[in-house]
Amino acid sequence: EIASILSTVDDAIQRTDEIIEKTRQLKKGLMQQLLTKGIGHTCFRNTVLGKMPEEWQFKTLGEVIADLKGGAALEPEDFTEQGFPVLHKGDIKSDDVLEIGKANPYCSKEFANSHRSSIIDDSFLVTTLRERSWDGIDIIGTIAHSNGTFLLAQGAYGFHVDEQEVDSRYLVHLSNSGLYRRLMR
Repeated sequence: EIASILSTVDDAIQRTDEIIEKTRQLKKGLMQQLLTKGIGHTCFRNTVLGKMPEEWQFKTLGEVIADLKGGAALEPEDFTEQGFPVLHKGDIKSDDVLEIGKANPYCSKEFANSHRSSIIDDSFLVTTLRERSWDGIDIIGTIAHSNGTFLLAQGAYGFHVDEQEVDSRYLVHLSNSGLYRRLMR
């Protein structure tokens, strides 16, 4: 009886995992469609990114970035057990997620104070221009909202965008699209 119950639970878990994967694929396809075609547009023009609605303006990130901060070069001795939180490039994950690492999550407050140009707050977007994280995951160009105040480590960048020109949520979703991922690689 116990084996039968556990087998039934395992089957339900497998079916749920399959549904989750199909839903992820559906979201990916829908996101690609929405981010490049929008909703209700009928007239399109060719761009370097493919067909885009004629009404959409084509701008580079450089044209919409209002502020840019780079990471500080921290040495192993700069990290502490407690203190000022550090955001590493590998902490920036897809789907607008930051996972602050267990290794080297802090530096001294003195170090942070001497590197104020690398401190961001939750009004910033964060990204990395490095190809891979420490664990080998492709992260180049992934954009997420900062969810706190951090000292950026080398390889991580913080920026503001002119919200009159582009919605920051659009950039976050765009950074997870297949087209964007291919262009960044």
